[in-house]
Amino acid sequence: PSASPDGPSVRPSVRLQPSATLFDIAVRGRTVTKGRTTAWVARDLNANDFTLFGNVRGRAQSPIRVPVFNPPLFLGALLAERLADDPASLPSTRLPEHDEQFGGAETIAIVTTPLADVVHRCNKVSQNLYADALLKLVGHIVSGEPGSFATGAASIRMIVADRIGADDARQSIIADGSGLSRDNRLTARLLVRWLASFAEDDTLGPVLHASLPSPGEGTLRSWFTDRPLRCELHAKTGYLRGVRALSGYLVHEPSGRRLAFSIIVNNVPARGGSAEAKLVVQRIVRALDAHLAAPPDRVEQPAPANAELGG
Repeated sequence: PSASPDGPSVRPSVRLQPSATLFDIAVRGRTVTKGRTTAWVARDLNANDFTLFGNVRGRAQSPIRVPVFNPPLFLGALLAERLADDPASLPSTRLPEHDEQFGGAETIAIVTTPLADVVHRCNKVSQNLYADALLKLVGHIVSGEPGSFATGAASIRMIVADRIGADDARQSIIADGSGLSRDNRLTARLLVRWLASFAEDDTLGPVLHASLPSPGEGTLRSWFTDRPLRCELHAKTGYLRGVRALSGYLVHEPSGRRLAFSIIVNNVPARGGSAEAKLVVQRIVRALDAHLAAPPDRVEQPAPANAELGG
């Protein structure tokens, strides 16, 4: 969005990227000359109907990223518009049925992305759509059925059972791939065992390790900025209303010692609690960092693996 040249209270102008005549946005925001820009976009849960709210100050504004409804259909409609000779008479766009065959159809292009790149986007910048798509893809590959949250979750529990144990699989509840659903139920112990299993995997371990951000990049760009850690940190943040989490690895290069950890803080107060929980998580990581970097003759015995912190 950008402020209107006609002055305050006038609706700002909006430009869609990618541009598409098929998708419009209702503008309910206004231009202001004082204060700050507070523009935000809402979308109907079951349609690509967008509405801009808030104040817009200044002509050049940072883009507002908004997820679209039904990305495959969105892409199809956008492609149809680009290929149409007459934009006024666009061909209809729909999703194919399961196992539908297209006799005589010509493949235009096949686009594939290496799994390492997909995992990198999932973890480094927390691309939730990629994570959900990966879960459904796993469900399709394992079950042979159309990919869904249900088939993906069942497949992941099978993989967890094979990789770290049936008890962990039985105790886990997986509702989606991104972790945004509040129906997900995982323990810190399970996540540590999962991370440790990849640390011993010479094929997949390096891929997962490289995909996790370090302080100053990705989702960790604002973490541990006051003073550096003594060990290398590669970890993934987790955030929901009332929840703060961080899971990953600490590596002490001089000694080669490594540590997998998972910290989950629940029941975080709405007012000021998120920032405080983040500080608590950082203090715990600093304690683990000091423990791992200490000379062997000064290392104290760590707490039991099943210890819990109250609060």
